[in-house]
Amino acid sequence: MHVLIIDDEASIRKTTRIALETCGHTVTEAGNTVRALRVLGEQVYDVIFLDLKLGSDDGLDLLSRIRTMNPDQVVIMFTAYASVSTAVKAIKLGAYDFIPKPFTPQAIRDVIRKVEASGKIIKKELTLNRGSEFKAIPFQLDTAEFLVEKALAIALKAAPSSANILIYGGSGIGKRSLALEIHRRSAQREESFNQVRANQLTSDYLESITSGTLYVHDLANLDLEMQGYFLHWLDGIHVKISTSLDPDSKGVRLISSSAIALEECVKQGVFREDLLYRLNVVTVNLPDIALRPADLKYHAENAVTFYCKRLARSNLCINPLVIDNFKQYTWPGNFREFNHVIESAVATATGTEIQVSDLPIDWQKNKHSLKQATQQNDLHHVEADHISRVIKESKNYDEAALKLGIANSTLYRKRQKFGL
Repeated sequence: MHVLIIDDEASIRKTTRIALETCGHTVTEAGNTVRALRVLGEQVYDVIFLDLKLGSDDGLDLLSRIRTMNPDQVVIMFTAYASVSTAVKAIKLGAYDFIPKPFTPQAIRDVIRKVEASGKIIKKELTLNRGSEFKAIPFQLDTAEFLVEKALAIALKAAPSSANILIYGGSGIGKRSLALEIHRRSAQREESFNQVRANQLTSDYLESITSGTLYVHDLANLDLEMQGYFLHWLDGIHVKISTSLDPDSKGVRLISSSAIALEECVKQGVFREDLLYRLNVVTVNLPDIALRPADLKYHAENAVTFYCKRLARSNLCINPLVIDNFKQYTWPGNFREFNHVIESAVATATGTEIQVSDLPIDWQKNKHSLKQATQQNDLHHVEADHISRVIKESKNYDEAALKLGIANSTLYRKRQKFGL
């Protein structure tokens, strides 16, 4: 079986891992909620061991999210805070069993045997990317960049809820991919994912959407007349959900995106403020690739693996100089441009390793080089633009700092540094 251990204590994870691996089981570990949500999006687990207290996070809250993502998931709770009330609450929320700390390795083996005997083990393939193995590179949740980690944490925590989500990010950064990832983790995951450009949105189309997820992108292009109807439709959907007699009715989940700060559009009188308040219940800011240098090698390796499979090529390695070139480029087209460059290199590489010479000639000619890592002026300019945009989208500096995932004092220093 494939087992996931979620506990903030490394010693507990190690003890549980050893007990399981000696019985031939495969084990994955997660020390916090964010890490747990990431790995849950990438793999189906037969059994999950979950601690009741995960640092400042509540294990019961994570249990509820796990059960929302997969109602059939087998979850076993363990904690040092054992009591009848917490055990009963965990069982009511869907936990299969409850083990108090401290426990022995034999207790872990016993409960696993109990699960095996019950016939509750989930035997099904991961369905998050079913049917799309060669259509698009799967959305990557792993990151070494704090701003990206903060954005993904907000998105994944909000995914199981019904809250409207507004995603900000540059062209080609993966707003649609993130919207699809949110849909796959929502109550609407078994229903349709409907997407439409804002300038193509019509009243008839809105009225046809009665379930699933509606993803509206390029919101700044929605004309004022349609904005009024959109707001009216949102009110109607809310009433339908509130008054529905069908206990299984999950309604419509709305996700929208924009590359332009809609707050600026409101100031210019081209976007309704009341509609914006309805759309941005949860706001996610996806930083451009230029702000993600630590992630470039990881994304390049995943893209190479994907295109090698799609183009029926043997696995290729990446010369470190290629990654260095990537880090010295602004990537105005973000992942759309990045993936195009990788695909071209995979298609034309003659050896077993992608060299700088394998990168598209047009890209090499037209690239806008950044200065070396010791002279980060241009990269600082990109960071300043990102912070400036988030400030403009926020009501005050406190909200801006929250969106950026930094302390108010840090934001103050960055404002002084960049003259914002």
